[in-house]
Amino acid sequence: MERRRFISLLLPLVSLPVHRLYSAESGRRGPRHTTYPYGRFGGGRGAASDIEKTVDVDDDWAKNDLIAGGSDKIRLREAVSFGAYAAFVEEWRVSESLLTLREQINILAPKRAHGDDGFIGDPAHRTRNSDHNPWVLDNQVGVVTAFDVTHGPSTGCDAGAVAASLAKSRDKRIKYIIWNRRIVNSEPVRGIAAWTWRPYGGANPHDHHAHISVLPEKALFDSKSNWPVSVR
Repeated sequence: MERRRFISLLLPLVSLPVHRLYSAESGRRGPRHTTYPYGRFGGGRGAASDIEKTVDVDDDWAKNDLIAGGSDKIRLREAVSFGAYAAFVEEWRVSESLLTLREQINILAPKRAHGDDGFIGDPAHRTRNSDHNPWVLDNQVGVVTAFDVTHGPSTGCDAGAVAASLAKSRDKRIKYIIWNRRIVNSEPVRGIAAWTWRPYGGANPHDHHAHISVLPEKALFDSKSNWPVSVR
């Protein structure tokens, strides 16, 4: 019964309109918002800015686990993210909340390593279920809702401290955090209470960086409020 109910919720997605980045009137790309760091989806690691450096480590397991073990609302939300829009996104931006988080971490650890930092997924992400895909649409522009922060205690940023402080804060913007073979969700999953650390079953242990995903509501992912974050 539960499976049939979920399928009934999912079926309407088949008729979702294709969202493109061109206006129907002119056929031309609309104006870009100059305050956002834009990039082309599927750029390379040698991109012009660190914002555009691609991520090749995925969070498939975390999102598929939400689909398998979350509420109907969570399942529907995460199913939409799985390729529904990402394949049609050409331009993207990073959510304001994650840019704020990165800026705070940079201030707290000005000499930190950045080697495993990243927002946007590499081209392979187009076929995978990941928050590094710009699957959230805002005015026909894809929004990346995930941030990987490099673990580098010797240069001032302990990703474990970042993950622990954010989890402890229970900030309402957080969807989940992955760090060192563990994951914590802000919502109940598989009968496990929210904000409870549990084993992470993905292929990559996330021991060289911490992954932070934020919820897809604009008031949350674009909030510029300071984060209660620590780097040590």
